[in-house]
Amino acid sequence: MPKIQGPLTRLLQSLMGRVTGDEVLARAALLVVFSFWLLRMLRRAFVKRDTSKPRVLPDSIFTEDNDSESKISGTKTNSEKTNTENTNRNSKSVPENEKTDIAEALANLQGCRKFTSNPDASELVRYFASLTTNPNRKAMIALARPWDHLGEAQIIADPDFDLDTCIFRTIRSPFKRALMKAKVGNLVHWSEQQVARVQKLYWQRVVHYVANYVASNVNDGPSNSRPPVSRLDNILKFMRAECDFAMEHADGSFLDHLQFCRDYSAIHYPQQSPRVLFLHSILGVATNLFPMRADKIPQLRSLLDAREWRHVSAFPTILRLAKATDLLDEFYADQMAEAPRIAGLECFRILDNEKISLNTEELWVHFNFHLIHSLDFLQVSGWRANANDFLLQEFANWYLLLEHCGQRVADVRLPEEFKILRGKEEVRKMVANGSTGAGSNGVVRPGVVRLEDGIVLDLENSCTANQMMQGLSRGALQSAQRNVPKKIAKNLMVRQIREFTKEIGATLDYKWLYS
Repeated sequence: MPKIQGPLTRLLQSLMGRVTGDEVLARAALLVVFSFWLLRMLRRAFVKRDTSKPRVLPDSIFTEDNDSESKISGTKTNSEKTNTENTNRNSKSVPENEKTDIAEALANLQGCRKFTSNPDASELVRYFASLTTNPNRKAMIALARPWDHLGEAQIIADPDFDLDTCIFRTIRSPFKRALMKAKVGNLVHWSEQQVARVQKLYWQRVVHYVANYVASNVNDGPSNSRPPVSRLDNILKFMRAECDFAMEHADGSFLDHLQFCRDYSAIHYPQQSPRVLFLHSILGVATNLFPMRADKIPQLRSLLDAREWRHVSAFPTILRLAKATDLLDEFYADQMAEAPRIAGLECFRILDNEKISLNTEELWVHFNFHLIHSLDFLQVSGWRANANDFLLQEFANWYLLLEHCGQRVADVRLPEEFKILRGKEEVRKMVANGSTGAGSNGVVRPGVVRLEDGIVLDLENSCTANQMMQGLSRGALQSAQRNVPKKIAKNLMVRQIREFTKEIGATLDYKWLYS
């Protein structure tokens, strides 16, 4: 057998003695194997073994209500203090045995005089009992925050998933379609223990909500601005007869998504009508699907009051502007100034290019709706492994904008996995000193303070490196999707939104209105 010649062979021969080429390669292979084995043994001997476990759900929503905000931020805004005081006061009026499972909750609700004396109570209970909300959405409603179900949910690729049956069917690029399929084309298998924990917390929240709703109606009288979440008969008839919602969403049906947003809003944002988020997509989805034709606008408008219509009309436009422009960063910089100048926003309705506007007060209400909406696009589990997901950052941006400006009225709490990098005073100094930031196109612009530079997913506080893949699919597409750099993933999203908008002849132009 001929000998193998070359510089590497001669070097190894000088180290191992005068042996044949085949022997050199064999010994080199053994040396590599031995080196890996030695490193592994050293690691086991000197590196502390990871024995920690991912976070577990709390035992009660009442513990979460009292403790979670102080753990996350250390302080509360005035609205949060009021909400917590109401929570504490009302939780005392709910019997302890109502904080159990669905059967006991229903029995106690039906047997309590203050509930049966109000017809809305039994209607609400029947409504929540009829829902088939998945555990992830139930957990968010129960805890008023998203939750990383790492280790409690097994995510596997769905071999029967068809991207052309969901809201992302308009994506044409093969590369983008492959990434999107890897992201949303999955099945989730839940552990029985996690489902039981979520169910318990969910019904604690439902009982608490019904008690609060009935109490507020007894004390203040029924309010047309706060209809029961279950009462949407005329709107449902319109949606079934005049609209097309027969498509899948990122997680379940389109109506599942709308119901979650509506229910979360009813429970955690009672200051505003839940019908806004139930109808937020009726005038268009970001992927150029339009459940309703423009000629149906007068009919829809007649079903809503003036405030509801303004928000429903603006939602699809603001969603695209928030994703593909510097709208939020510009507004953030202005509102953190000592004397904010912006008095409103003028833009164009996506469905028909009609000019619309919102004043500053309406913008803050509207942005709270978007914070709630962003919850339903977060990964069920594996946030650290999916840290490049721009939707995680999008949720964080909405939260930081509202929190720093003292306008977070909706009860949406920041998970411990996120970290705020800049305090309010630091941002105010940046604005006062004329500090600039880079816009969405990377060009430095005055008057822009990037929200994403002020809040991030804290990888070290999320889970350990050994844990981050628990229950996640390890397929080639899923691995590729998780390893796309965060900046590239964001740029792909921005470009896609702009392309969608251009395709339908709409515009992302907007103008700030100044006082």
